[in-house]
Amino acid sequence: MMRKEDGGEILSKNLLDWLTRVGAIATALATIIGVFFPSDEAKRAAFAVAILLAVGSGAVFYYQRRRAARFKIAEALEPLAPSAALRGLLPFEEGDALPGRARDVQELYTLVASSTFRFGVLWGESGCGKTSLVRAGLVPTLRKNGFLPLYVPKPTSDPRDAIRAALAKHSDQFARRGDEDLRKIMRAAAPKGKGVVVLFDQFEEFFLTNRTPRSRATFAKWLGECVADAGLPVVFLIGIRADFFAQLQTLAPNVPEPTSPRTTYQLQNFDAEQAKQIFVAAAKADAIPFEPELIDAVVSDLESEGVVRPAELQIVGTRLKRKNIFNASKYELAGRARGVLSSYIGDEIKQSANEQTARLILRLMTADVVETKSQTDLSLDDVARGVGGAEHTSRPEEIPNILNQFVAARILIHTDDDKYNLVHDYLAPYVRTATEGMETNVERANRLLKRYLAEYKEDAKTRIPFGRLREIQRYTSAQVKEGDKARTLMRKSARAFYAAVGGVLAVVILPILALSLSGKFLLPQHRASRVCRWLAIHRRPRRTSAVGILAWLWGCRRPNRFCGI
Repeated sequence: MMRKEDGGEILSKNLLDWLTRVGAIATALATIIGVFFPSDEAKRAAFAVAILLAVGSGAVFYYQRRRAARFKIAEALEPLAPSAALRGLLPFEEGDALPGRARDVQELYTLVASSTFRFGVLWGESGCGKTSLVRAGLVPTLRKNGFLPLYVPKPTSDPRDAIRAALAKHSDQFARRGDEDLRKIMRAAAPKGKGVVVLFDQFEEFFLTNRTPRSRATFAKWLGECVADAGLPVVFLIGIRADFFAQLQTLAPNVPEPTSPRTTYQLQNFDAEQAKQIFVAAAKADAIPFEPELIDAVVSDLESEGVVRPAELQIVGTRLKRKNIFNASKYELAGRARGVLSSYIGDEIKQSANEQTARLILRLMTADVVETKSQTDLSLDDVARGVGGAEHTSRPEEIPNILNQFVAARILIHTDDDKYNLVHDYLAPYVRTATEGMETNVERANRLLKRYLAEYKEDAKTRIPFGRLREIQRYTSAQVKEGDKARTLMRKSARAFYAAVGGVLAVVILPILALSLSGKFLLPQHRASRVCRWLAIHRRPRRTSAVGILAWLWGCRRPNRFCGI
């Protein structure tokens, strides 16, 4: 209440000052005009001018206020340093200090460096820090001890291509040997006395891209041959989300016991005490003056069933740092952890010059599936096509600026292939909540195809109308239309359309054309004119072109003149 009263007093004071200035302007004008006119007329003229100025200034003020509201930019956020300890969802890189994970790094290295190790799995919940553990912890430890780590950030549909790309990055020598057998190249790349460690991150992408046992079989067979070849100095570690862990069984029997407890390592979330220690260390590293009461409140809010998710700790800590919230009272006003998390995406969207387009771009990054981010990285053209044509979207040349803004905010990642995606699966639920009610071209096309597929399962005669078929063919994501039934339905729908067009041509146009060319049914000019007039009277608006064709075939060489076409 006190704050409202203060605001009302300020508004009243500003209004009183404004009216006082209007009166002062009127008095000054009356003095000046009084030099040329009688006193009464000077006063009336002065007050008339003052009123006009007041109305004009009020109109300008109202216009500027509306314009500022329309293009309102959110509160500027403190930029993040590349080496920051609190860095949102951006993973830690080689050379960065990895707080709280020294024991995990040592245990994982001991597993991988074992002489009996050929294949293993690093698994855990989304957002528990698997990527940071591998990139900032395991990779430098392996390199320090003489191994050659080949980090594969995301497997392609055929992970062997990703391994070749990692080898090419390691040395141009291996890039020039791209056509050789991959096992031969890896054997040549292995350091003396040590070996190559292939580190697959986000391996769930392989299962999302290859949904059938047939599409997975080729790589599974090759992987099994590598694991079985004891003379090949190459071992494999797969990083995967907990909800995809069971799918590793599809690699058997090519890979013996792919989920054996002896060769798997589960990365756990932080416990409350560990989270507190890490938060204190991160704040100290970034020179952030968080009060102890604030740190206790954050850890308490984020704790669930005795654990704290590292991703949530990073998001909340980063947002507090960027908004200069250092004490418990400001944290309370921000809505505590839940309020900070829910505003994470919304605040970044408000930083954009066009919020509508920003929402559509982020929505597009989760358009393929509900529970995760897009299964494929999207190019600039993919993004422009996915959000283009929507109402209130910005000009195409503004889209790169919005993408770069989200990259700088650590919401999107810009890959080496000049493509974009969400920086982490963990963001997907927040993005979908912040963009609720939006629908990209991809989502609409996916929804339409799924609807027609459901109807097709009930009735095999179902076909997609041609207009919607074109939209589905253009925008539907590859993962949605790759199924056999989807391809069959689209193929039958296209054939049905072309068959209908061919039928019309065969039944209507071709007989008339044949008869007309034979010369038997050509009418004299005056009779053709009557026919054309009759057709013009009885024609429908959509049949204008048909009337013109018939008129020409019946001998009227200038149908526009006789038919009014």
